[in-house]
Amino acid sequence: MRSFAGFLSVLLCSRAFVLADAEGLVRNRNQASMSVSASGEASDFSESMLEMHDAVQVSSAVQDMLAEVQEMARSGAHVSGDKIKVIKDIVEGELMPDLKATHTAAKTQIGVNKAAIETCNKNMTSRTQEISSSTKVSVGSARTEHAECRKQEAEHKNTKTARCKELDDFLNGIGGFPSMPNPKGRDAMVKYVETMSTYFCPKGPKATDLDQKCTASTNVHSGHREKCNKLQATFEIAFCTWRTQLIDRCSAQTQCYDNAKNTFDTHVAATKTLVQKWKVEWSALKKILCYTNVWLSDNNVKTVSAGKLQECEANPIKLDETNPMHIVFPGAPAKATCSLTEVEKYPGTTAFVTTEYSQLQDVGEAIPCTGYTTSGNAPKPVEIRYVAEFTKGHVSKDSQQCKDWQSLHQKVDTGAGYITVAVGSEKRTCKDAEVANQILSHFASKDKARKSYKCGAHTWFVGNCAAGSHLGLEICVDCPKICHCSGNKNQISLRPCINNMNWGGHGSTCGQKQATLSLTTKAKVEPSMIEYNDIDDSAEGDDSWKDSSDPALTE
Repeated sequence: MRSFAGFLSVLLCSRAFVLADAEGLVRNRNQASMSVSASGEASDFSESMLEMHDAVQVSSAVQDMLAEVQEMARSGAHVSGDKIKVIKDIVEGELMPDLKATHTAAKTQIGVNKAAIETCNKNMTSRTQEISSSTKVSVGSARTEHAECRKQEAEHKNTKTARCKELDDFLNGIGGFPSMPNPKGRDAMVKYVETMSTYFCPKGPKATDLDQKCTASTNVHSGHREKCNKLQATFEIAFCTWRTQLIDRCSAQTQCYDNAKNTFDTHVAATKTLVQKWKVEWSALKKILCYTNVWLSDNNVKTVSAGKLQECEANPIKLDETNPMHIVFPGAPAKATCSLTEVEKYPGTTAFVTTEYSQLQDVGEAIPCTGYTTSGNAPKPVEIRYVAEFTKGHVSKDSQQCKDWQSLHQKVDTGAGYITVAVGSEKRTCKDAEVANQILSHFASKDKARKSYKCGAHTWFVGNCAAGSHLGLEICVDCPKICHCSGNKNQISLRPCINNMNWGGHGSTCGQKQATLSLTTKAKVEPSMIEYNDIDDSAEGDDSWKDSSDPALTE
């Protein structure tokens, strides 16, 4: 049998093990918690209180203590009363309180980790409310303003249609006058001129009046439509911003929740293992106290109480939920639903157009959202489209139509592989990727030299056509060459920056009354690295752009 001195040595060593190292041991109360931030990030788990190796050593030491004191009690050995009290004081004053503190810290940490998960859900809900009270409201206002503008545009269009139809009907109604005399005798010709003068002279003022009304209503409609197009772009950009904010909100919640739940699950799994050891350790310490009373129950340490010994022997170690070290482990909170239903029909999808614009007339193509996609598929290439309304008269190089055309130089993808230009419904598309990229590269470079490109059955031209020294690139298809007014009846020309009245058109491309010019291709991903100073105006090619006698440069 081991001596009491040996047992006391084990006990004191166990106590020293528990209290000596404040930085690394499981019993240290300063390390009885593990912080978890609201984002779900946790401190280094290896430095937390759940040091498995240390816990196993403590439990083993307590088991050794129990075996020693149990052996002494059963043998009826005579021990010093002071030494028995030392044992009892160490167990009651040090080991059991430390075990309770460790147990409490572990239980508290479960609540902390659970709260961190709940915080992730709360943050998502809070962000949802924030977006709903700001960005969503702005989207609603932009939607309403655009819709109201389109309704007024429809009224202006009806007015324009009526006014111009009245002019067309008047002009189409002219006729029925006599043929010119043959032979052209003097008297017959005088009478013919008098008759024609009587017929046409009264019609002049009316024709002028009807033409002015048609032109004025056309200008009003075109100006209002341009305003609506800008409001449409504002609405769609706001919608895409709203969608991006909601997606970012969900991504932040997912990252936060996954981190916090991983911390929660890891801590619970480790604690469940330790709880079993703590139950055994607690029961062992209670047994040790019971055995000390074998000597201390009658205040005579020289005698051993057989009743107390029997009581200690008969009292089983309980490892069920009645053990003070038992912990009821809560489940991790479920991840709150982060809905994207409000923005699942976004610009770039067919459903967006049918949902938002089904009750509106003459709405342009939507500007697709870029970046995130809810389906997990890569986003489709983004198209860029230049659309501008032109009416009869001078268009300045400082006009919005020209500014938008100039900005297009830096936005087109020179590797798009296609380009479409149109005047109204008359379209020309180059789908030969090599040729289309040459056309786009010329346009993007701002090279004033005039060059032609053969694409299928059509010939494309790109070059400068400007009434002045400024940059004013023209794109024309099936024309004789750059800056010419007439030629092929199928030619179309776009000259938004010519700085006079010959801004382009279909067929005869100078001095047209009204037209919508457009260009469509793929937008490039990165902003242009080309600066104005990088352009060499002496590039090889036709330099006839310097010739101010071109037909289109003459008002």
